[in-house]
Amino acid sequence: SRGLGDVYKRQPRRARTSRLTRARALRKRRVQVTLGEKLLEHLKKWTEPDGLAKVRQNSKPGDDVRIATAIIELFVLLPPAPLKFIPQLVAITLDLEAQLPGTPAGGRHWSTYRFALLSYLCRHAAEAADFFLQRLTQTAHARMFTALVSHADGGALRAELYASVPRLLAAAFRLHPPLAATLSAEQAWCARFAGIALVRSLAKHRPAWLATNHAVLQCLVDVWRSPERAERLRTEAAQTLEHARESKLLVKCFIAYCRATRAESTAAPAAQPAAPAPALAPTAGCLLYTSPSPRDGLLS
Repeated sequence: SRGLGDVYKRQPRRARTSRLTRARALRKRRVQVTLGEKLLEHLKKWTEPDGLAKVRQNSKPGDDVRIATAIIELFVLLPPAPLKFIPQLVAITLDLEAQLPGTPAGGRHWSTYRFALLSYLCRHAAEAADFFLQRLTQTAHARMFTALVSHADGGALRAELYASVPRLLAAAFRLHPPLAATLSAEQAWCARFAGIALVRSLAKHRPAWLATNHAVLQCLVDVWRSPERAERLRTEAAQTLEHARESKLLVKCFIAYCRATRAESTAAPAAQPAAPAPALAPTAGCLLYTSPSPRDGLLS
C-alpha cells in the first residue's frame, strides 16, 4: 500500500500551488495591515509636542515634514483597508498641520501632508466621500474636503460626487431634521458653505454639470433667498472673510449655470422648437440682475 506522502504527491500540482499562493497572500496582507498600524502609531508620536521636539532635535530643519509626508505616501501601497485607515490618517494629518507655523484655528487650506494623503483618498474615493460628507459640519474636515476636491489631482473624489448628488445635497443643504435640530447655527452654516464650495468646484471642472442638475441649482437659489443670508448681509462688515465668500461663490455658480445654458441654446438647431424651459431656469437666470446689492439698502 502507498503512504500518505504518495497520496499528497498524486494531488494536482496546480491545486497545491493555488493553496500555497492564497496562504502567502493572506499572510502578506496581515503583515502589511500590521505595518500600517505601526506607521500610524509612529505618526501619532509626531503629533505630540514632546515627540515632535525629539524629532526636530535629532534631524535637520524640515526633515520632520518630509519624513512624515513620506510615511503618509506609503499607505497607498498597502492593501485596501480604507475604513480602518482613513479616519486615523485624516485626524493625524490635521494634527500634523496644526504643528506647522502660521496655521489658523480653523485649519489650513493646503499643506504637503494633504498632497500625500490625496492619492490614498482618491484610491478609495467612495469611502473617503462618505467619511467627509458625514463631517461637513466640522470646519476642519469641511475645509480639507473642499480643498481636496478642488485640487487638480482630485478627479476621483469629484467623480464620486458627480455620481452621488443626493448624498451631497443631504449632507450640505437638506439636513435630516433630527440632525439639524442638534446643530448650532454656525455648524449648519459650515455644512451649507462647504456644499456651495463643492458645487462651485464640480461646476468649474465640468461646466455642463450644474445645468443638468436642477435640484442642485434649486438649493443654491434657496440659500441665496434665505432669511439667514439676508440677516448676515445686514452685518456684512462684521462678518468673517469666509462668511463674505458665500455670496461670491453663489454668484460664480449662477454664472456657470447661465454660461452652460446659453451654450446649449446657441448650439440648438434653429428649425427645432425650443423645449419649454424649467421653471427654475428663468428664476436663476434673472437672479443675478434682479437681486440688488446689500449696499443699496435692499435685499432680495
